[in-house]
Amino acid sequence: MSSEVKYPEFRDRIAEALDDLLVKQHRRASTVALFVNRTNENKEFARRWLKGYTLPKTEDTIILAKALNVNEEWLTFGTGEKTVDPTIDTADYKMEKLLGDEELVEMLRSLSITEAVALKFFIKTIKKGA
Repeated sequence: MSSEVKYPEFRDRIAEALDDLLVKQHRRASTVALFVNRTNENKEFARRWLKGYTLPKTEDTIILAKALNVNEEWLTFGTGEKTVDPTIDTADYKMEKLLGDEELVEMLRSLSITEAVALKFFIKTIKKGA
């Protein structure tokens, strides 16, 4: 297995997209695996993408771009607009991919207004400390 960086531009673009989502360095491989719905596998494939050693298959790139809220063309080639059209509603898609747990998603959807506000405050507090 080669450890030669063959795709530094892809590595930089995926890192930039993960930075935009505030994903910490030590969580990136597992987050990428979660995005492409391969959480039961060894995360080495994700580490190799993140280091620029290999590229994902086309179908994984499409899924990954959607989860990262970036255009597939930008992620793959660095051309075109970086972000997708903001009129496209990807909130449910992101939630399900990011959390990867349908039961948890349902629990979040069923929160009362008071509980949702408290959770939002809690998350903002954690992000500030990150």
